[in-house]
Amino acid sequence: MKKQFKSVVFLFICSIFLVSCSNLEQNDNKDLSEFGGYVVLKRIFNSSYQILVVPKIEKDTIMSSTDEELKKISMQKNGVYFSVEEDLYNKIQKGSRVKVIYDLEKGQEDSSPPQRDSENVQIVD
Repeated sequence: MKKQFKSVVFLFICSIFLVSCSNLEQNDNKDLSEFGGYVVLKRIFNSSYQILVVPKIEKDTIMSSTDEELKKISMQKNGVYFSVEEDLYNKIQKGSRVKVIYDLEKGQEDSSPPQRDSENVQIVD
């Protein structure tokens, strides 16, 4: 009888441990998404290093357009400002193709174009 009781208690404790561990893993998971495009502008805004990434734009358009024209184009083509680390900001050039990973759960600033924090940025070329 004591053996059965100990077994039941052991299984109960193991069950609680497994459930609590799986809950911790779920809380650490982020709802990550990917956004690809070209860097059309760079800026420092409210002490944040930001790159404006626009999908489906030609590199020639980036290089031949003014900053104001690029802002208008980015609003039409769903561009997004992403906050990045200073060292990455210094490496990325206007016209660089990038892939940005960001957390959907963090939301975005309501501006035009919108602003988001990046989790990871890869320079594609």
